[in-house]
Amino acid sequence: GKTVRTYFIDPDCVESKNVYRPYFSDAEIGNFKAETLAYRLSTALGVNITAVTDKFNPDRLSNIDGTVVLIGCVDNPRARKSLDTYASSRDWHGVRYYLDAGNRKTSGQVLIGGGPREGKAFPLEGICARLPLPTVQHPELIDERNLGDAEETPEDTLSCADLALRGTQSLGINQTVASIAGHY
Repeated sequence: GKTVRTYFIDPDCVESKNVYRPYFSDAEIGNFKAETLAYRLSTALGVNITAVTDKFNPDRLSNIDGTVVLIGCVDNPRARKSLDTYASSRDWHGVRYYLDAGNRKTSGQVLIGGGPREGKAFPLEGICARLPLPTVQHPELIDERNLGDAEETPEDTLSCADLALRGTQSLGINQTVASIAGHY
């Protein structure tokens, strides 16, 4: 059989603001998010999940061959650029897909694509050879000058947790985006 490896990569620790909605508890404050979630899901699902408590580094995963599904749930363009760099690099073997899930104040996106940046997604009219990367579909996701919904203000570049605490984020947006990403 094939080996399936799962990594949760996040350098952040659980803060009190994370307890409000993203399903962490007070007892987990100060623990790394990646370790907390990897332990919880490994135990519940009986699968091995490796926690990485450093920032995402595309070079760290460059030796992985086979099919790679990269799932990005980040709240800033810099982090998303790092994921895009990995997903769009040409120095890898196998197939690589990038699912990007994110939200703002009242809207969100769940996009999937893969392959190099160059080349045509539609080499022949009406025939799709590949889905473009999420950042090709919506380049504003990695452009810090062009983020946000029309109704948002510059201060709304806060994290999801900060927006939730301020009561300015739609109550269902995180759950809706997570549900759609889970279906993908």
